[in-house]
Formats: sequence, C-alpha cells, structure tokens
Amino acid sequence: MQECHRQHPFIAVWDDHEIADNSWKGGAGFHTESKGSYIERKMSAVRAYHEWMPIRDDSSNELDSQLRIYRRFEFGKLFDLNMLDTRIFGREKLDAKASNEPERQSLGLEQENWLYLKMLEGKRRQATWQILGQQVILAPFKGTFATNSGDIWYGYASARTRLLNFIEDNNISNTVVLTGDYHASFAFDIAKNPFEASSYNPLTGKGSLAVEFVCPALTSSPFPETAGVELNPHQKFNNQTERGYMLLDITEQAFQCEWYYTDTLKKRDDSVKFAKSLLTKTQTNHLIDGSQSRPLTNVAALSDANKSMAVKKSTVLSGA
Repeated sequence: MQECHRQHPFIAVWDDHEIADNSWKGGAGFHTESKGSYIERKMSAVRAYHEWMPIRDDSSNELDSQLRIYRRFEFGKLFDLNMLDTRIFGREKLDAKASNEPERQSLGLEQENWLYLKMLEGKRRQATWQILGQQVILAPFKGTFATNSGDIWYGYASARTRLLNFIEDNNISNTVVLTGDYHASFAFDIAKNPFEASSYNPLTGKGSLAVEFVCPALTSSPFPETAGVELNPHQKFNNQTERGYMLLDITEQAFQCEWYYTDTLKKRDDSVKFAKSLLTKTQTNHLIDGSQSRPLTNVAALSDANKSMAVKKSTVLSGA
C-alpha cells in the first residue's frame, strides 16, 4: 500500500465500517444507539479518518465541516468526478419498507442539491463524462440480502428516482457510476424500471440513463450469492467469488472498465488474470462488450517498469 501511494494519487471516500456496519447519519443498521454514544463514536472515527487518509477538510470552518467529504474534481474537459457520501452525511435509517416514501433521503437534501448543481455545471462546461463515485449499488437490483435489508439504493428508491428523473429531464448523457462496498464485481445499465420491457430493452440498452461499475474487494471476504440475469436483465457482469480490482480507460469516445483478479493474497504473486471488459460509448448510456477494444494488455505480463506506466494510464479501483 505504501508503494501504491508513492506512485499514484488517491481520491479517498469512507464507507460504513469506518464507524459501524451499515451506518447512517443517526445510528447503525436498523437500530439507533443512544445519541451520545453513536455521535461520539462517529465523530471520533471521522477525526481519525481525516488524520490518516489523504483528504482535505472542508474549508467552511463550520462545526460539522469534517462530515462534508462530498466534493468534485475536474479533469479538463474529459470528465468530472463527483465524490458522494451515501453513508453518514444525509442517509436516513435503514428501512426497506420505507424505500418509496417521497422525501426519503440517501444523500440528504443539501448534498442532493449540490450534486444536481455540479452536474448542470459539468454539462454547461461540456465535460464529456459525469462520474459519480459513491459507496452502494445504485441500479435497481434484486436477489441478495442487501436488497432485503435496504442497505443499498434499493432501500432509498424515491431518492434514486429523483436522481434519474434529474438526469433524464436535463438530458445529461454519459453518466457513469463507480461503486464499492459490496466485495463483488457487477456491471449494470441503469434504467428507471429495468424489470419492465416497456421501460428497458436489455438487448439494445434502450431506456438506460446511465451505467454502473461495481468493483470487488482485494482482501475482504466475497459474498458467494446468486443474483443472475433472470432476476436482473440489466446486469451485464456478475462475479461474487473472486478478489481483485478494476482498471478504467477514459477517452472522449468511450468509457471502458476491465476487471482483474488474483488467486492468492498470502504471498507476492504476479498471476493477475484478466476477467471481463465492458464499455459505454459516448452518448449511448448503456454497456456493450469491450473485449475487442481492450486498452491495456494484461498488467501481470508487463515488466515492472511498463506495469507502472500502464496503470498510470487508467484509474485503479477496489472495494473494501
């Protein structure tokens, strides 16, 4: 990790386990701890995060400024990266049954409005891609414990609908969502209702408003579940057993993601294997196979010097 930090810049964002499993703004999981204990725990964790991670404090000097880690990075006209906090800033208590309540919040009103303004600003300045870096799976998704618990955006459906309506109403193309947390690899077309043929066509991608790439874990245990295409027609990739990382190759013409996996974590081993490549072409807003236009050779096969150069061409992402 030290060598990785030496060679590459990091843009960090927290998830739930910096504080507690399935954390939200006022507690963790389905329960609310006594206010004093949870707030004390949360603020201690936030302080430690800022002391140890490569992240700048909010410059507002407000009392809760360290909680505002949502921020935007501009990379020329190629893309805007909007880093979000879907965990502790504005997220309401987990309750899958409340998912469709009209005012239900995942980002919180302040952060949600901030995101809309930044996406409009990105459109005005003609950035090719709008990237949302965030924690939990955004695409409507069936068939796992997380959907039942409401821990992903599935439990905040009204908030997701507001976001997708905003993207559609403002004709914001080329939105790509980058997601961690889940310890597994997925790729989705994001449509309002991908389970209805009248809303989404899995063969052509018609009805998709954005795409989502979910990166695996490097060290955390995977979730060997089955949530296949029969339940999720908009799912273009699913690997819930292997560990590794994603490489992104971003150009004005296409946004491409590749998944790589390793067989062992117990010793130094360069046997990293390529698994999958998917891309979305500009203005199409849906995924297609990218194996015929892979931007990188297998990283494991490169010399140490070339390996470093190859990785620098792309963004490396891993989950928990």
